[in-house]
Amino acid sequence: MPKVIFIDEDGTEKPTESGTNASDENEEYIKALGDIRNVIKSTHTYKITLDYANTGLIGKITINFKTD
Repeated sequence: MPKVIFIDEDGTEKPTESGTNASDENEEYIKALGDIRNVIKSTHTYKITLDYANTGLIGKITINFKTD
């Protein structure tokens, strides 16, 4: 699972760790994604950047508060 980084309007990063197959780490990953989901405002625009691993899969997703 890719690492997800949310950067809020004051530039603070809220990252997740990369997900793995270990159930304990998956629970932490899912909780971190939920925390990010809860701070995203549906009335705002965000810049999304995808970084790909050598395998061609997405390795990192960055969600950045866009300040036009």
